[in-house]
Amino acid sequence: MKVCQRYILLFALSFMVFSFGFSQKVVVSKDINIRSDYAYDLIGPMNDRILLYRDRGFDHEINFFNDDLELLYTKQLSFVSRKVRLIGLVPQDTTFGIFYTFNHKGKRHVVLQNHDGGGNVIDTIGLIEEKKGFYRKTYKFTQSEDKSKSLIFALEKDGVDILVFDNVEKQILWKDLIDFSDYKIREDFRKIRISNKGDVFVLMEKNNSRYSKDKHFFEITHFPVNSNEVRSHFFDLKEWVSSDINMLYDDINNRVVVAGLYSEGNPDKAEGYFVVNKKVGELTRKEIVERFPFDVSLMEEVYGKRGDKKTNLSNLSLAKVSLRQDGGVLLMTEIQKQYSRRSGYGARRGFTNDYYGNQNWTDYENDDMVFISIHPDGQEHWTKVLYKKQFSQDDGGVFSSFFTFITPSRLRVIYNDQIKKNGTVSEYVLDPLGNYERNALMSTEDQSLLLRFMEAKQISSYELLVPSEKSGFLNLVKIRFGA
Repeated sequence: MKVCQRYILLFALSFMVFSFGFSQKVVVSKDINIRSDYAYDLIGPMNDRILLYRDRGFDHEINFFNDDLELLYTKQLSFVSRKVRLIGLVPQDTTFGIFYTFNHKGKRHVVLQNHDGGGNVIDTIGLIEEKKGFYRKTYKFTQSEDKSKSLIFALEKDGVDILVFDNVEKQILWKDLIDFSDYKIREDFRKIRISNKGDVFVLMEKNNSRYSKDKHFFEITHFPVNSNEVRSHFFDLKEWVSSDINMLYDDINNRVVVAGLYSEGNPDKAEGYFVVNKKVGELTRKEIVERFPFDVSLMEEVYGKRGDKKTNLSNLSLAKVSLRQDGGVLLMTEIQKQYSRRSGYGARRGFTNDYYGNQNWTDYENDDMVFISIHPDGQEHWTKVLYKKQFSQDDGGVFSSFFTFITPSRLRVIYNDQIKKNGTVSEYVLDPLGNYERNALMSTEDQSLLLRFMEAKQISSYELLVPSEKSGFLNLVKIRFGA
């Protein structure tokens, strides 16, 4: 239940009764007690209301707010079973759907329940009914860029269980257990994406270590929605290891994009980046991936005078990949560090989608950002270093990093300057040529806000909705940008 990345070239924000002198308005809701909540999710605006979903264990509810973030009423949701596990939320223009699982008489069921803008049930559609196995199958969820298609999937021992659902026609387009027995699924699976048409792309990576890098490669498997022809494309990554590999599908330009960072052997010391960006019809059976080493001038920008002796950027992570409207891409990287304050509890950074390990007794540092804009033909357009320094303890780093707000002509990179209740929110505003300015966006002093920008939701070309969480209380914050 996270915010999807969008096509790049600009952003916006909005808040309430407080004006901070930079042509934006900030609106803040009253405190919402979430101490007994399991989770919450921003559904966003619908029928002149802003909807907040709350999972409270056996109870599930929707909070309805007006444009000034005043709580109007709460709607309790009823499901087929009292004990359900949510898979994902699908907001539409005037309705929203909830995918969930429940167990009944030795069987596991996957269901979609659709609601109108008032939270009333429209229909309930059964999607999967299967015998419960020895272990609990974990279903995950993603959706197409235009939200017309949903993808439910689960990693099995030798394959990936896939179900593609049309949210508009309310029907299953296809489902199957895809055989990937040549891989160790839980080690080699990297990403899965679905196009607006319903095509599915699966990214697997094998032999990604310094000890087996002579056989290192990744594979994209393409499952067209209207064809039984499965298309596989192999990409040679011999003699180097990758980190933070990501895949996107560009629906506008019909391109598949795979990007990541690389090194000769240590994934925590990035020596450069790689990008595959090709039209689907131009992908061949076997491809060679070109590497792009970081320039010495970039090292000097990041490290100062010490940079001319550096050959890599330590602790660099690929935070986001965004698609340019012309078919190019923007890589957004960030220096991320974690330090355990207990011996024997070292935090580690994964090569796949998720972070694991301790959140308690851990220091989090999220520092400078390096943005790299790349033309559709793979040539580098520009590179910019955006400076920041964030530090927090024992919070999982949820208040750190940054949010990208996209509009047709500008990209806003918004972040907490200090991870504390009374701090400053800053932004970098970039144009398509990489020119930028840095602004102090707002102050949270006297408001006691601690903003979770990684969970923010862009709700229009000029408004941003972001949760603030502190001491067991939640505030919704809306930022509206002016001209």
